[in-house]
Amino acid sequence: MVLSRKKAENSGLILGQIGLDISPCIGNCQFCVFGENQAIFTEQSLTDEEIIAEAKALTDDGDLYALFLMAMHTYDKEKMIRIIDLVRGAIPSHTQIWVNVGDTDTETFNLFRDAGANGAYHVCRVARRC
Repeated sequence: MVLSRKKAENSGLILGQIGLDISPCIGNCQFCVFGENQAIFTEQSLTDEEIIAEAKALTDDGDLYALFLMAMHTYDKEKMIRIIDLVRGAIPSHTQIWVNVGDTDTETFNLFRDAGANGAYHVCRVARRC
């Protein structure tokens, strides 16, 4: 810990995340609790109101650097675009929005950017067994 503080000059970034929904995932990576073969939960989704409330709670003090909007491997593209737009309108402009989504094409990432996302975190799966 002391070495990290020294190397980073005692600074850091504060990140937050909102899990928009959960469902058994067809990605089925063995290490992941969401994989359809090991999932032990029922599908759930946050409402728009719940998402906005969480986003505001995470950004109220103005210190959050980036907010990650987490989706499952399969997700509704139009819903994600709408949520990005809603969240962008509800949080400070200096807070970045990053999406975490499944396999997506460049055109969709551009639509996310146009809706207000600053970036995307995505894992390229080279094998389903991860």
